Amino acid sequence: MQRFRLSNWQCDMAKVTIPLAQAHKFDVKKIGGKALNLGTLVTNHIDVPNGFVVLSTVLSDIRTSNGLDRKIHRHLTELRDSKMKNVDYVSQNLRELVEELEISHHGEEEINAAFQELDANYVAVRSSATSEDQESHSWAGEFDTYTFINASGLMQHIKKCWASLYTPRALMYAYKHNLPFASDMAVIVQQMINSEVSGVCFTKDPGSHDSNLIVIEAIWGLGELLVHGDVTPDRYWIDKRKGIIIDIEEGSQNKKLISYKGKKLQKNIDKEEQKNQKLTGEAIMIVAKTASRIEKVMQAPQDIEWSFSDKNLYIFQTRPITGANPHSSY
Repeated sequence: MQRFRLSNWQCDMAKVTIPLAQAHKFDVKKIGGKALNLGTLVTNHIDVPNGFVVLSTVLSDIRTSNGLDRKIHRHLTELRDSKMKNVDYVSQNLRELVEELEISHHGEEEINAAFQELDANYVAVRSSATSEDQESHSWAGEFDTYTFINASGLMQHIKKCWASLYTPRALMYAYKHNLPFASDMAVIVQQMINSEVSGVCFTKDPGSHDSNLIVIEAIWGLGELLVHGDVTPDRYWIDKRKGIIIDIEEGSQNKKLISYKGKKLQKNIDKEEQKNQKLTGEAIMIVAKTASRIEKVMQAPQDIEWSFSDKNLYIFQTRPITGANPHSSY
């Protein structure tokens, strides 16, 4: 397999990373929708795990300098013309090409330095495509996130995020919605949070579309079981105007995902603990009030991913509600 490397001269002239806290200063084409939204939250003093962004220009410069852009364009044009006939085959070929890319020595040095500044043993490596988390189409769940990644696996998982531009689900999403195929992606690297309770929050009821209702879903442990639909979450409804909880629906959860020494382990929940509500009334209102703040900052109803760790609330993602936004991250 041919490897592609961006010349040292080109990399020396280009910035590779920026702190997540500065993301709001950059155009979405360089940092992607997810990073732009998180950077906006940080500037508004909303707790987001500390991190940095690998700019989208790192990937695009490598592709352009080696003519890979033309090859990818040809494959994708033929795929669309065939009405997605060979989507799995094309996807595999394109992902292999991207995962074989080599980041320059300068680029790796800058990324590793940013990682060291986080002072974290493990990080989450998250896609931030330039087409992602927009008001018209969210691309929710179409690109990849990797959790509990250590220093030795960081570069490869950045490339895996890039390669998720070409998963079958991402390619089919573009085709079904008559959109251009996603082509540019930044990558967010964030300190890993050991979540005790995780969930999502909608600042408009996705069922009734009532903009006065906040709906919170919560599960024990890491949020991936909620993403995959493996457990039924608690659901809480909050009246925005009155600032009160108006309904609670307790879910069923007999297992949870926890972290142990950098690995994700599934653990059974004893029957007594299963009877407990995931969030106290106080915690429900903390999530609801934070969600209301985020909605005001973003100036649109939001789909928010969150977790509690050591009694602190962290926000992992916020995006406009575009309809059927599936759970996607963690």
